[in-house]
Amino acid sequence: MVGNKDHTTYQLQQAVRRVVGTWVNRRYRRRPMIVPVVLEA
Repeated sequence: MVGNKDHTTYQLQQAVRRVVGTWVNRRYRRRPMIVPVVLEA
């Protein structure tokens, strides 16, 4: 169960990185390093 939770967090981080990176690339024509941090509430 814990491994699945870590996998889901990683997938969320990857999705955020992909979406935000694509937006920034189109908007500013830059390739930023995006480091998403997902915290449990």
